Amino acid sequence: MFRVVALGASNLTHGFQTVVSTARALWGPEVEVLAALGHGRSYGAPSRFIARTLPGILRSGLWEQLERLPQKATRGLVTDVGNDILYGFSAARTLGWVEETLVRLRGLTQDIVLTDLPLASVRRLSNLRFLAFRSVLVPSCRLSLSQVIERAEQVNHGLVTLAET
Repeated sequence: MFRVVALGASNLTHGFQTVVSTARALWGPEVEVLAALGHGRSYGAPSRFIARTLPGILRSGLWEQLERLPQKATRGLVTDVGNDILYGFSAARTLGWVEETLVRLRGLTQDIVLTDLPLASVRRLSNLRFLAFRSVLVPSCRLSLSQVIERAEQVNHGLVTLAET
């Protein structure tokens, strides 16, 4: 029997059923899926989305749960690392949290998929659409679109390095 550990934010939340159904198709209906996800989820800091607050993924109860469970063949998915940029954290800080996440997962498995940020879609945003998005979903963010793109490029570059180690 296999286990999948999936970590991420809104993209993972939207695609979670696909993750589960794909895992079941590959490894059978008994595959165990554990996840820390949610709209606006941060990897290292508490995050608030509308009326609910979530701890950062690194501080979620998932890690304690994994310690209590028996070991089994595990695959990891680490995705949606861009929210921390919008929360004002530097690329270095964001990458530090992702690295800590990978260290923890590598204690369980070396079979980890790490996705990068969708820069092509971010680059297609107009300044007006970005400001509307930022104002509604992350009103505390004061970064410009160009600053967000610059940090996202730095994060993506760092993710490549982390994936290679």
